[in-house]
Amino acid sequence: MLGYMALSLLLAVAFIQDVRQAKIANSLTIPAMLTGLVMAAMGVGGGTASFWDSAAGLLLGFALMFGLYMIGAVGAGDVKLFGAIGALTGAQFVVYSMMNSIVCAGIVGLVIVVWRRELANRLGQIFAVLFGIWVWRNLKPIQALRRAETLKFPFMYAVLPAMGLTWWTLGL
Repeated sequence: MLGYMALSLLLAVAFIQDVRQAKIANSLTIPAMLTGLVMAAMGVGGGTASFWDSAAGLLLGFALMFGLYMIGAVGAGDVKLFGAIGALTGAQFVVYSMMNSIVCAGIVGLVIVVWRRELANRLGQIFAVLFGIWVWRNLKPIQALRRAETLKFPFMYAVLPAMGLTWWTLGL
């Protein structure tokens, strides 16, 4: 249980940082990674079966989120946060929580777009791009979509509900 208590504290502080400053500090995530590894090595983590599960969780969380970072979907702090989540909880938990976070981010994004009354416009842009690619066999519409204003919000808006869903799904 100690690992999940540390995770809860990590998520609370990360949420506040992300909402207030639009970033998650290294001074929060790096010590959390090390704490997860040390707790697992000592057998007191509770969230991981072994040091190797903790290390695998750290690597999986970091590597998979790094892919999303490379396409501009998340920030660097989110990458390191998921590395820390993996170190504290292990490989299975971090993969479930990442997938749940992506689904929750889609829901949060949809709610924001509907709230701003931009749904029809954004769906029109997507349709125009797909139509241009399919009918005209031209990839230039993708470039226009990249120049369009992107929807940005703190990823922690999606991570917190996703963590609850992950805990519930895994029966923790």
